[in-house]
Amino acid sequence: MASVALLGAACLLGCSATSTSEPEPEPVPASADTAPTITIEWEPCDYGECAVIAVPLDHGEPDGPTIDLAIARSPAASPGERIGVLLVNPGGPGAPGRSLAAVVAGVDERLHERFDIIGWDPRGTGASRPLDCAEPVLDLYRSDLTATDDVARAAIDAAASAVGSACARDDSELLPHLDSAQSAADMDAIRAGIGEDTISYLGFSYGTVL
Repeated sequence: MASVALLGAACLLGCSATSTSEPEPEPVPASADTAPTITIEWEPCDYGECAVIAVPLDHGEPDGPTIDLAIARSPAASPGERIGVLLVNPGGPGAPGRSLAAVVAGVDERLHERFDIIGWDPRGTGASRPLDCAEPVLDLYRSDLTATDDVARAAIDAAASAVGSACARDDSELLPHLDSAQSAADMDAIRAGIGEDTISYLGFSYGTVL
């Protein structure tokens, strides 16, 4: 079983609150035995080195349709001292993450010396089959997410439903496969694609859930 170490967490792009009335999705198995076999070919890009990898749309159906994920890498500045790979995620949720690899590399020279730092646009964001349904999100964020009375909670539920309906209109095939378990399985697919038995992980805000 591949292991991923959580190194730290903070709100980088702003914390988000969500209703917890719905049960958490069942975890999708992600291991060295189930992660798809991927060959990653890196090319120079604005984020350092970039690549696109295909992963299952539904990791529970590895032979089914696939989705392309956009990833970026800042290779270790001191290859002779390299000790591994650090995968980074800015959270959001809904924020692309390729650019975060270069940001982390520029902020912490020690990490950049010892690690290949990799960021990716999670499914549904950035260049990874993005959903165009952000407008109703503003109404949700304007809601008092800490409210407990029935009227306020009903307004929050209505705003959340509007977001879901807008996203379903944009891409009804993708929407059911945007849960945290699928995204965590994407992380394991990235690990397998770069040929590492284990990786380290730095997640901010929602990224701590992954």
